Amino acid sequence: MTFGWKNANLNNLIKNYEILYNKIVIYYLDNTCKVLDYSKEIEEELQDKLFQQAKERQQNDTLKNIIESREKYALLSLVLNSSHSPSYNYLYTFDEKIQELKKYDIYLKMKDDLAESLKEGYPSLNINTLDNFTLREIELIKSNLERKEKNVIKSSKRKLYTK
Repeated sequence: MTFGWKNANLNNLIKNYEILYNKIVIYYLDNTCKVLDYSKEIEEELQDKLFQQAKERQQNDTLKNIIESREKYALLSLVLNSSHSPSYNYLYTFDEKIQELKKYDIYLKMKDDLAESLKEGYPSLNINTLDNFTLREIELIKSNLERKEKNVIKSSKRKLYTK
């Protein structure tokens, strides 16, 4: 997670974590970090917290609101069209945020619907590693998993008819 949401406390929002030398290093959105001794339980708690953060952000920072804000900002930039116009870098930040929200939205839906296939087919993909994947890669994974699920369903239906 690289973006928080309005009124979110950034020193409580986990950006990600990594496991190094039997330690868990937790990185927060306010650029602080915390080091803990590694345990499977702590890692599972972190995964749960990241998942809850993603769901909370999805509720607070809807894709529609971000796109509307970006459009208003772009219009303001065009209207001013002078040395006082807002930076286009800010528009790029909106685009990054939109990409991230789309990616997390797909993941949150995939996780519920295709949890087992996700573990078997893409074990390196989880809520902590999601930022290492592009939106396009996540869309391809989703498409592959859906295709695989359809094939499993068709196969089980064939077995029912042949008995």
